[in-house]
Amino acid sequence: MIRIFEVLALQPSQEDILLQLAGFSSQRSASNKLEFNETVPWAIGQVLDVYSPYPAYLLDQYLNVLAMNKVSKLYLDHINISLRNFNGVPNLLLSSVDQASLRPYLRNWEEVVRSLIWRLRHHARRSPDPEPFDALEREAASHANVREVLRLDPNERVLHGIDNVVVGRGSASVEFTHITSSLHGTLENGHSPKFFVESFLPANEHSALLFEQYIARFPGFLSGNV
Repeated sequence: MIRIFEVLALQPSQEDILLQLAGFSSQRSASNKLEFNETVPWAIGQVLDVYSPYPAYLLDQYLNVLAMNKVSKLYLDHINISLRNFNGVPNLLLSSVDQASLRPYLRNWEEVVRSLIWRLRHHARRSPDPEPFDALEREAASHANVREVLRLDPNERVLHGIDNVVVGRGSASVEFTHITSSLHGTLENGHSPKFFVESFLPANEHSALLFEQYIARFPGFLSGNV
């Protein structure tokens, strides 16, 4: 595999993720990150693009967005939204609480945020170093109304998020069913890192029709490039 990596001229973090997915130990200690601006490893890109024309993301345990499929990129570019960073990497939780990012487009953002923070706490309890998780929660809680939202349902226990996410502005909203699939890394110091493929499929026929009408406006969709 190393000889193949040399021919393909992959980035070090790309090599480490592919080694982990193949069941081998990574070459470096910082093996769990795929930088957002790097080329996505082919295998991971294929998994994400299976969900086209619907959105799909690759997350780590900190809810950092490591990769996304082409439709997701088109959507974010179209609405001119940038994801908010945590330690230099785009983060789904911070983007969901930020009024200048995804929050205005999440019609049920309170449910989404409660679910993401509980999920973050779940990973923190199982981590040998919970401080990065705590730092991320503190930063998320500094945004307007987030602390109030967390107090609404303190007993919520939904590991993989809420069933549905409602996206849109104005009168047109698309309801997506949220599905999570996990990928395990190699054991490191007794800890097995996880990656998560987050996919969003229309919850009903009406939502599927609305989304297909919307996505059909993108250049590249009609030409079959998405």
